[in-house]
Amino acid sequence: MGCKDYIERIRKNPMSRALRIDKLTLAGMEMTLRLYMEGCHEDIPVLSMLLQKPEDLEIKAKKLSRYLKRLKNLEVHIVREYSRCGGGALPQLSLETYCIAIKHRSMSAKELEKKLRESDPPVVARIREDRVLLDLRTMFPEDLKDIQRILKGL
Repeated sequence: MGCKDYIERIRKNPMSRALRIDKLTLAGMEMTLRLYMEGCHEDIPVLSMLLQKPEDLEIKAKKLSRYLKRLKNLEVHIVREYSRCGGGALPQLSLETYCIAIKHRSMSAKELEKKLRESDPPVVARIREDRVLLDLRTMFPEDLKDIQRILKGL
């Protein structure tokens, strides 16, 4: 595919070897595109997260919140927020989401966020108004048990 002269010039350029993708990356891209073309969006993790409805996220937030409120060392609230989607320093899209806002009774938000990040598995959170926010959009149902276990241990 493409003009023979251009393909040959690209092939001879020393950078073409450095910029060539490996077989594993190519296989991953192929599988993702196949799933996308077959309409299996829920099988592509990032698309599955992006396509979640706020109502479903609220249900998930209530479920996690009920458990976390039983932990004496935590102050827990459900808050409406926006997930920022996109690359790097310039997210392109904001999606309505629900977060669990957590305040630890003996730890600062910064300390709690660090402990979550260093846990096994790591939990990525953000800090707002001196509370740690766990965005339900970025969690799979199977992640909720890990989060409960980790927070119970703090």
